[in-house]
Amino acid sequence: MCLSIPAKLTEVKGLRAKADIGGNTVRVDLSLLPDAKPGEYVLVHAGFALEKYRAEDAELILGYFREMGMISADSESAGETAAESVSGSRVEVKSEIGARPESS
Repeated sequence: MCLSIPAKLTEVKGLRAKADIGGNTVRVDLSLLPDAKPGEYVLVHAGFALEKYRAEDAELILGYFREMGMISADSESAGETAAESVSGSRVEVKSEIGARPESS
C-alpha cells in the first residue's frame, strides 16, 4: 500500500527541501512544485512533493492520521510511521476495510 501525507516545508534550497511530519524532519524533492515555499504544506509521496495543500486541509488530514495511530500527537515521537513511509521503508498498516466477514 502506498501512502501520501501532508508535510509542512521548513527549509527550501532550490528543488530540495526539508519538511516536518508530526515532529520528524524528512527530505523532499520539489521538482514537481518548484515554486513551493517554507511554511507551505505539500502532499509528499515517495519523497516527492506532489501538490500544495491549504493549512486547514493538511491539519485535518494529519488529524485523521493521528486518530488512526499512524502518527503520534506526542511531538517527541510523532510521525515515526509516516516518516518511515515517506522515506520508502516498508510500513505495515492493518485495516478492516474490505475485510470479508467470517462465515459461520
